[in-house]
Amino acid sequence: MDDSEESMQQEDAKHSQMDEAVSEEDEDADFVEEGKNLLARLEELNTIKTSSQNKHVGYNPEDFQIKCVQYENCTLEFVAPATYVRPAFTRPVIKAKQYKFTLDKFQDQAIQSIERNESVLVAAHTSAGKTAIAEYAIATALKNK
Repeated sequence: MDDSEESMQQEDAKHSQMDEAVSEEDEDADFVEEGKNLLARLEELNTIKTSSQNKHVGYNPEDFQIKCVQYENCTLEFVAPATYVRPAFTRPVIKAKQYKFTLDKFQDQAIQSIERNESVLVAAHTSAGKTAIAEYAIATALKNK
C-alpha cells in the first residue's frame, strides 16, 4: 500500500469517527431534550415540587393527616388521608385473641388500629413483640371471616 492509499484510509477513518461523535452528541442532545420535556410535563401536572417543597413526586403533605406520639419505649405514627375520620375506639367484649401478659403500649395501639379495621405497619427491634400483633391480626381476620 502506498502513502496516498494509507492517507486516504486514515482520512476515511477520521471522518467515520467524527460522524460517530456527532451522532452520539445528537443522541445525547435528544435524551436531554426528552428529559426536559418530561420534567416540564411533571411540573405542569403539579406532581413535582420545587426544592423548597422537598421534591416529593406524587405526594402532597396537605393531603394527609399525620400524628406522631412518643411513648416511653416507642413512637406511634398515624398517617391517613386528610378526609379520613377515625372511628372512636371501644374495646370489644370478646377479643379476637387473649394474652397471658400485659401488652406494651405499641402493641396495644396496633391492636386498636386492627380493631378499627385500619392498616398497621410495625417496625420494632428483635423480640419487641411484633409477633403478638401479627397473631392478633390473624385471629381478627379468622373471627371476621
